[in-house]
Amino acid sequence: QRFAERHAMSEASKTELGEEEEENEEGGADESSSGGEGSGSEGSGAEEEDDGDESGTVGTEEGEKEKEEEEKTEPLSAEMVSAGLSVLGKTGDGLSHAYLRLQVNSKSVADITLIAKYTHLRYLDLSKNAISDLTPLSVLRHLLLLDVSNNRLTSLETLSPRPFLQKATFERNKIASINSTFSHPLLHTLNLNHNVLNSIDLLSLSSLSSLELRGNKLTSISGFPPTLKQLYMAENKVASINLKGLKQLERLHLRANKISALSIEGASDATSLNYLNLRDNKLEADELPKLLQLTALRTLVLTGNPVTEMEDYRLEVLTVVSQLQKLDKEEYNEEDREEAREVAAERKAEKEAEELAEREAEAHRKMLEEEQKRNEAAAAVAAAEAEAAAAAAAAAVTADGAAPADEANAGGAEEGGEEEGVEETEEEGE
Repeated sequence: QRFAERHAMSEASKTELGEEEEENEEGGADESSSGGEGSGSEGSGAEEEDDGDESGTVGTEEGEKEKEEEEKTEPLSAEMVSAGLSVLGKTGDGLSHAYLRLQVNSKSVADITLIAKYTHLRYLDLSKNAISDLTPLSVLRHLLLLDVSNNRLTSLETLSPRPFLQKATFERNKIASINSTFSHPLLHTLNLNHNVLNSIDLLSLSSLSSLELRGNKLTSISGFPPTLKQLYMAENKVASINLKGLKQLERLHLRANKISALSIEGASDATSLNYLNLRDNKLEADELPKLLQLTALRTLVLTGNPVTEMEDYRLEVLTVVSQLQKLDKEEYNEEDREEAREVAAERKAEKEAEELAEREAEAHRKMLEEEQKRNEAAAAVAAAEAEAAAAAAAAAVTADGAAPADEANAGGAEEGGEEEGVEETEEEGE
């Protein structure tokens, strides 16, 4: 119990330190977590997203992988266990004592079958080895903390559900996917940094509050339980933000992704999100108003985006997102807020004047259109009347010309009749 209390105090101090580093964007979060009680990298859940340059680590990573392939492995031995056991405490049933912690690092261990003999272990650190199978851990019913970072894991399916596991680190392995079979009811902190994850389903982790997924190949924010409070997804391939169902999420880190537009799906669910890191993406100034959907947002990081190149960048951001308290590494003061309010008021007045002018112009345009329609209608009526008059005149002229012709035709017919009568008389006389 005393060990657990010391561990809790240590974790609290690390969280406070980590948050301070996070805000100052300092690197070295991984180094600060080593050597702590429990797992070798525990406490990193609330640490800085590592906004600093990791070029040194990345530069040596390939060499380490090549060395790893050539490295000879060996099974976990009694000597290694004897040297790594510590923290004597009561067993789960409280009837005896046993060692509760085992730490075996950098020993090229691949086979951990021997660990099945130490069923009372609660804190297990096997980082920097060559482990690819976690099946032997199925006997460790009382396991609380697990660190198997820097190993050769490609899957977590060999780790059966641990009823009391609270914190687990699988950083720097080769895990490509995780499905719903990964289920540990009390797990609240999970580190999966620097794997090759392209799909993930953690909805079965009903207690998960802190999740680290830096340096993977994920393209979306999905598959996470609603209990999540801290999510670190720097250096992935995320292009859009989906916060649907994440009502408890407070901190979201999306540094160095592929975000160019802030089409935030489920923004109405993000009622607790107060910290958002969008460093090193592709955001322009016209995307800023979309952040107003995040009503609880107080701290924003935009360093490394095109938006930072505009004039009066800090003032512009505060003018648009007025609820912010801190941008990048610097807090806003009351003078900043007053200036932003003045600018916002001026722009509001200008916008209202523009809208009024637009309404007046639109009304004038409609008036001109209506007048034009009336004129066109009148012109059409006049044209129709003129056409009708012309048609009537033409009809009258036609009628006047037809009357003399009829009389002439009638006279000709009478003369023809007389001639025919004379001819008939002459014929009869003959």
